[in-house]
Amino acid sequence: MKQPPKKTNNSENAACRNIVENMPIPLVVVDMKGTPIFANQAALKFAGIKNLDKANIYDFVEARFLKKVLDRKNSIKSGQKLPPVKIDTHDKKNNQRTIEIHTQAIEHEGKKAMQVIFIDVTNHKLLQEQKIKTQLEKEKNQALKRKQEEIETKHGHLEAVLNSTEDTVFVMDKKCCLIEVNEAFRNDIRRSRQKEVQTGDSILKLLPKEQGKKIQKSFKKALQGESVFVSDSLITIKGQKYMYEAQYRPVRVEGKIIGVAVFSKNVTEKETSKQELLNKETQLSTIINTTNDIIFSVNRNCEVIQSNIVMQEIALLRSGKEMLPGMNFLDFVSKEKRTQLKETYTQVLSGQAVTAIETYIHPKYKDNRIYEANYNPITNPDGSVVGMSVFARDITEQKKNEEKIKHVQLQLASIINNSTDVVVSIDKNYRIVQFNTLLYQVVEGNYKFQVQVGDSIFRIIEPNLHSDIKNIYDLIFAKGISKITVEMFPVNSVMRYYETNYNPIKENDEVIGIAIFSRDITQKIMAEKELKEALKEKEVLLKEVHHRVKNNLQVISSILNLQTSYLKDKSTVNLLKECQNRIKTMSFIHESLYQTKDFSQINFSEYITLLVKNLFYSYDANQQKIKANFDIDSIFLNLDTSIPCGLIINELVSNAFKYAFADGKEGFIFVQLKKMKNGKISMIVADNGKGIPDTVDFKNTESLGLQLVNILTQQINGEVTLNKTNGTKFEITFNP
Repeated sequence: MKQPPKKTNNSENAACRNIVENMPIPLVVVDMKGTPIFANQAALKFAGIKNLDKANIYDFVEARFLKKVLDRKNSIKSGQKLPPVKIDTHDKKNNQRTIEIHTQAIEHEGKKAMQVIFIDVTNHKLLQEQKIKTQLEKEKNQALKRKQEEIETKHGHLEAVLNSTEDTVFVMDKKCCLIEVNEAFRNDIRRSRQKEVQTGDSILKLLPKEQGKKIQKSFKKALQGESVFVSDSLITIKGQKYMYEAQYRPVRVEGKIIGVAVFSKNVTEKETSKQELLNKETQLSTIINTTNDIIFSVNRNCEVIQSNIVMQEIALLRSGKEMLPGMNFLDFVSKEKRTQLKETYTQVLSGQAVTAIETYIHPKYKDNRIYEANYNPITNPDGSVVGMSVFARDITEQKKNEEKIKHVQLQLASIINNSTDVVVSIDKNYRIVQFNTLLYQVVEGNYKFQVQVGDSIFRIIEPNLHSDIKNIYDLIFAKGISKITVEMFPVNSVMRYYETNYNPIKENDEVIGIAIFSRDITQKIMAEKELKEALKEKEVLLKEVHHRVKNNLQVISSILNLQTSYLKDKSTVNLLKECQNRIKTMSFIHESLYQTKDFSQINFSEYITLLVKNLFYSYDANQQKIKANFDIDSIFLNLDTSIPCGLIINELVSNAFKYAFADGKEGFIFVQLKKMKNGKISMIVADNGKGIPDTVDFKNTESLGLQLVNILTQQINGEVTLNKTNGTKFEITFNP
């Protein structure tokens, strides 16, 4: 209530006081000490008292609100304006009421006081509460409806999710009967048991008996509130085995367990992969522990994480104690090596890979060994270095081999540089890669410049030879074959002959260069020319000798022929005639040598044909009755073998003419010359005449012709055999 103006008349004051006294809203004025000094009728009635004589603040406010009243009094006293406050209290009849209290500072009878108005808002509050309750009920119903719709939507989504997963999901009631199943479970039962699943089916009837027992065991634990995880295998009707993992979880509604939900996953591939991984780990462990290399890893504190058997053996031999994970690796290293290793470790732990060549006495071999050690940082996915791995390979033998190779290379370089051949190698771009001292000297002498690695090979070759040389290079690079040529190059203004070998240099079957070796063969060429000229002279002389020998033999044959004209004794004439044939046989040999270009051998097959035909004419044989058949391979024989073989054929064919067909009968003479598989020569002279009598031993006979056959066969280290079946057949075999 606003404070009335100070200057008013008594009638206005009386009217105002009357209004305040009789207004229906309780109003109380209290001094600053909290003592009521005025209360209207409604306030007295509210407090249940008749007057203020013995009234106290507790008559208007319950004691439990006293502190709040005093706090508000102090706030008003300090000049603050306070908002209304609501309190729940009880009236004298102990009915609960809600009072809204308005408090403000006023002046009463010239003194500071507080005006307190009590407004009963119980009914208003009840109306508000009812309204709110009605609204809440409405909102609750709407929320329930939305919740129901949301639950239905979520259930649809959940069902869609469950049916889209490849894992099997099903829910059982307390009797192991199915309440809910997803599509994966239905398909799994169709595939493994060839059955259709219906809600209400017992899971125990869908699966094998043994599998049902396992499910019951896990099911009972889940009904007791446990979450059960199992891993097992299942055999399908078709005999296929697959692995699965299943989790059994209790299903609760309002705190009560009403069933069990099972989430199962086919982990056959996972288990197979896991087994393969284990196998690979075993294989890797086997490889690491069977290698002769040192392998170990440490963390940032140089504490051992793992080490292979080789490292463990070395550590045991060095320190006498076993190296175990967690131990400091530096405890197994000699003091003089620790400083160097610490520097390497610091570098690696900063993220750098380090390769070092280390030499130290190996305790097992008792000698200095050289190791190539590779230090690599071990990093997390974020790139931070957490340790390092070390792979140390014993390269002692490799280093020894490298030293040997270097020594051999030095020796080869010395040999090449002291060689009388020009040696040079080029790459695919025709640039010089290596050369020897002789090439350097030749180039400097011919072209007055110093050859260097990287120069073009064509710089040291005459321009007119560039095209031919490039064709040779292209052929070698393309086909990878060697090439030998004879070329002429000027040396100190004098043309010299060189025999050049072009050899491909290969790497992994690819030609990467050419090695060229040129040898000065000027003297050899000149000597060959002189030799060829001398040989031509000798050939001319030999031809002349054979020609003269042939002429001399023909002269002797002619003399014998003249002599027969003075003889009347037929046997003597025949004897001279046989000698004449033998001389002709030798004459034919020399005639063949005179006509050939090769004096080392005679085409004996042509010679035999000519010889036999000449004998036909010598014996005046009737070629209508006696035929000559030949089966002759192309065989070449030397002079020492040809003359005896020719004489043998002469004697045997002559005997056939004289004795086999003496009565004038028809027949044939067969001559064969073959090279046998064992490399020997087979020479056969046969006829189908009357044959040699059984009383004649051809190896012990007075016949000069057969004696000559035996002697000449021995001369060529041959063997002679006689076959008297169906005529006469002599076979002589000998090595050519």
